[in-house]
Amino acid sequence: MANKHLCIIILAATIVAQATWIQATDHLVGDEPLGWNGNKDYQAWADSKKFLQMDTLGFFYTYGEHNVVVAKDKEAYDKCSTDGAMWVSPPCGGNRITCWTPGPAYIFSSMNQDCQNGMKFFFDVIAASDTLEGKHHMVK
Repeated sequence: MANKHLCIIILAATIVAQATWIQATDHLVGDEPLGWNGNKDYQAWADSKKFLQMDTLGFFYTYGEHNVVVAKDKEAYDKCSTDGAMWVSPPCGGNRITCWTPGPAYIFSSMNQDCQNGMKFFFDVIAASDTLEGKHHMVK
């Protein structure tokens, strides 16, 4: 009987030790308070990150100066167009988006020529299933 319990404990410990743990990350855009301000290379910022399904992005900025647009596709993003946008935020000073869907995401601010002046970035959202299949071993 004791051997049976010991086997169960060893099996459980082995499963836990080999599991891939996934934890959603909250990305602060620009890596600082009020980081969504137009004074950064946001594409370089995005290129330095890994975005997984269910991660969030926090956009914080001075009230009324900027907003957040999730463009429908690359063409709209390249044109800084809000036509058919998946989401356009009010310029309220803080917005948070969740990476619900795997694939490309195109983000910009449509206020005051922000996008035309480079306040935009794109990235790929990695599917949670890809993470679970071992393509990414540890996420923090």
